Amino acid sequence: MGVYDLYEGVQLKVGPCELKSFKVGDTVPILDGVYVGYEGIVVISGCIFVARFANLETKWGEVLDPRALLNGKNPVIRAMIKMAEGENG
Repeated sequence: MGVYDLYEGVQLKVGPCELKSFKVGDTVPILDGVYVGYEGIVVISGCIFVARFANLETKWGEVLDPRALLNGKNPVIRAMIKMAEGENG
């Protein structure tokens, strides 16, 4: 299981991981970026927790479910896996 921090219900094992809970607007101890956890997607900008999403949508309207992204069930991830397998044998 391990130690994680909560970002409005999204468990992330990034940074110092001290079992802290953060809300949108809080200063956080991780680098700027978009982080995907099983419970949702977290956006950090300027070391501020700026947004939490249940899922994302592509410009074509396809819903990107975080669980599918993490489990390789999304078409984009499957294509990346195939490319990596092709390069590695």
